[in-house]
Amino acid sequence: MPLRGGRSRWAYRPHATQRRAERRRPRPKPGKTGQNPELRDFIQDHLTRRWSPEQICHALRRRFPDRPEMHVVHETTYQTPSTARAAENSAGN
Repeated sequence: MPLRGGRSRWAYRPHATQRRAERRRPRPKPGKTGQNPELRDFIQDHLTRRWSPEQICHALRRRFPDRPEMHVVHETTYQTPSTARAAENSAGN
């Protein structure tokens, strides 16, 4: 569909644009917790102790100060598999 009442030959094709963007996207990328069992277990253990994501993030930085692969932001704690299942279950209630 031409823009500006037919004065332009260019047309925006959103579906084609979306398909092209999806082909270029490097996803699904394995998450940090999926690649590091030690990190995943630490997060899961502290979640079962009912620690907040922010507390877990700070505890990781204190416990592993020289290991940046163990440093995560609080949003990452929601990407662990059991956390995702718990979020799905609570959404259903």
